[in-house]
Amino acid sequence: MSRLYIKHQKRFNIFKNMTLFITGCVLINFFSIQIIKSNSYKKEINKKIKSYKNNIGQRGNIYDRNNNLLAYSIEKFLIWI
Repeated sequence: MSRLYIKHQKRFNIFKNMTLFITGCVLINFFSIQIIKSNSYKKEINKKIKSYKNNIGQRGNIYDRNNNLLAYSIEKFLIWI
């Protein structure tokens, strides 16, 4: 071992232990979000992104020049976007 390593070994060990501790905390937090709390986060996100809106739109009937019915309006209850 070099003389510089021996001189700063205590500081290096403190830095190494702090780095391992912070990395461990981050990994535990990722695990908690991905595995443990995933269902509650999914429900919360679904509440924010899904919305139901009832739009009534009557366009009327379409006739050709001989007064034959070509198309008529129907009601649609659910629209997925």
